[in-house]
Amino acid sequence: MDYEIVYNENSVLGEGPVWDEKTQRLFWIDGLGQKVHIFDPVSAANISFDTPQMVGSLVLTENDHVVVLALQDGIYTLDTNTGAIKCCLTLEADLPGNRFNDGKCDCMGRFWFGSMNTDANSGDAGCAATGSVYRLAAGGKVTKVFSGVTISNGMAWDMNKRRFYYIDSPTKTVSAFDFDSENGALANRRVVVDLTKKENELPDGMTIDSEGMLWVAIWGGYRVCRFDPENGKCLAKIRFPVKNITSCEFGGARLDELYVTSSSLDTSETEKEYAGALFRVNPGVSGTYTNRFIL
Repeated sequence: MDYEIVYNENSVLGEGPVWDEKTQRLFWIDGLGQKVHIFDPVSAANISFDTPQMVGSLVLTENDHVVVLALQDGIYTLDTNTGAIKCCLTLEADLPGNRFNDGKCDCMGRFWFGSMNTDANSGDAGCAATGSVYRLAAGGKVTKVFSGVTISNGMAWDMNKRRFYYIDSPTKTVSAFDFDSENGALANRRVVVDLTKKENELPDGMTIDSEGMLWVAIWGGYRVCRFDPENGKCLAKIRFPVKNITSCEFGGARLDELYVTSSSLDTSETEKEYAGALFRVNPGVSGTYTNRFIL
């Protein structure tokens, strides 16, 4: 599949793309560069906001100009009209070596987000699994869903609201859980995609299409892969000129465009021109709408 570069400022760690169907714009972040971006495909303009800490993820809310961020030490709101950032809660103060990473909202408007050990790199199996996955409800209640995580990354839910998919990158697997949408409970964890035979490659960010297939960004693998979670088979691959592909999200008026983020970390001289760029590709299938956090 042919890709196009829609924006490039060589982000340190481009991540977390989120499509806003109301404004037809793409929100995305530079985690280590401490920036929130809003990309307008019509004008090709990109607006940026600086964050006071590393930023791990972003979710939309029912308020069109307020988004929720998982920053290094907790949850914040960003008013995109004023640029004001407000702290809502802090977590894991007893774990200064952790920071928060990927997160998404479920069908009930709860924000799921995970933490990671900042010493983790390249899937180092010896790094302590000090991270956890949390669930934030509209009333402000935070629940630790599970722990023992090294690098909390991709999340997705199936369209039937019965299954939750999750990636802890150094495991080199995609896991599935039975999901109870009413109370957010998880059960019966099992591996549905196994990449343990791939050296120097890790599954990173993830999204799901309208046919229930998973699109997984492969850190260290120059590609995004489409997997069937029923049998673990790779159905399609999209290759990019950058080694570290970080995440992906469907967008466009018909949700038939795949936006792909990348990182400029650990790149060769031949990759530096495009490393950290925001890419777009037409994958031949549509995605699903983004869930919003209920403030």
